[in-house]
Amino acid sequence: MTPPHAPRVLCVDDEPAVLEGLRDRLRRSFDIRTAVDGRTALALLKADPEGYAVVICDMRMPGMSGAVVLREAQRIAPTAVRILLTGYADADSAIRAVNDGQIFRFLAKPCQGEELQHACAAAVGRHRMLVAERRVLEHAQYEMIDALAGLLAAALPANFAPGVELERDVAALARAAGLRESRELQLAAKLIALAPAALPAGTAERLPELARVSEIIRTSARRFDSIEQEGPLSEAAQLLRIVVDAAEGTLGCEPGVYNPSLLAAYERSCI
Repeated sequence: MTPPHAPRVLCVDDEPAVLEGLRDRLRRSFDIRTAVDGRTALALLKADPEGYAVVICDMRMPGMSGAVVLREAQRIAPTAVRILLTGYADADSAIRAVNDGQIFRFLAKPCQGEELQHACAAAVGRHRMLVAERRVLEHAQYEMIDALAGLLAAALPANFAPGVELERDVAALARAAGLRESRELQLAAKLIALAPAALPAGTAERLPELARVSEIIRTSARRFDSIEQEGPLSEAAQLLRIVVDAAEGTLGCEPGVYNPSLLAAYERSCI
């Protein structure tokens, strides 16, 4: 039986028998999810990029090799630690993948249960370290962005005042809709009234968190029915659009423009 709150491990192999063997060896310590091909595995990671501690993937699979799957997994879920399962014939490819920084470790098939357990435990430890480092970095970046916003407010008070009002209204709508008030959304509301020239060139590219704030602002200009995938950032963008359009007096009722549930929450909230 899987322990409560066990680290989640994604196992990827095109052979169902291998997946069942991995599940049997690991399920007492880990929450095991499986995928029979790379496309399915990457879809699972995209749906919950922070939900997986470890990805274990076979090297030889039809359509998409394990090295490619793990390279894409690194891009989609950077804190998920990657382990490659490989046969002797694939050893050179596995070594290249390690050297390229795509994976944490590679294990030779067939892999003994104890070796697999130890590798997963080490990978979970690495995952926890990555998550902790990311939180420290995010906090430092948010503090930097808040400081930048304070400087801009002092330098451009006329431009910045609407952003302060938008931040207040966005927080009120988030509460009315039962959504989490993310720092990205707060900063997007604060900064949207500023001209792009007010930000130093290249700032968004150097700060990942500011890049997410910029993405919220960019997505807020799009219609609800044009957003392909819903997620925290697109939801925040739609919330921001409703508040901005209301502030500018352009909030309408054309179907497809706004998220219906957020629009209903705004109408109930009387912001």
